[in-house]
Amino acid sequence: MHYVNSPPDSDGYDAQRDCADGCCVVGAIEHYADVLHDPTTPRPLKIEALKFLVHFVGDVHQPMHAGYERDKGGNDVKVWFFDNNTNLHSLWDPA
Repeated sequence: MHYVNSPPDSDGYDAQRDCADGCCVVGAIEHYADVLHDPTTPRPLKIEALKFLVHFVGDVHQPMHAGYERDKGGNDVKVWFFDNNTNLHSLWDPA
């Protein structure tokens, strides 16, 4: 649930195509926002939901977490950086 993939020839995100089962970062954001919004949710679950929501909102703003399936979020894009052989995802998102 940390990423969402869209086809390279698409005009952007399409919920039915890219996250039909809700199991993507956009679906996770919607789910945890709903948990927070529900007045019957117990406080410990709201705290957990807030932590996940903050994490997933950060993920969706990282370009390697919203892209094309074919390069596995930049993991298959090999790069050299300061004499280090790595991949684009690791370079962009080292944590």
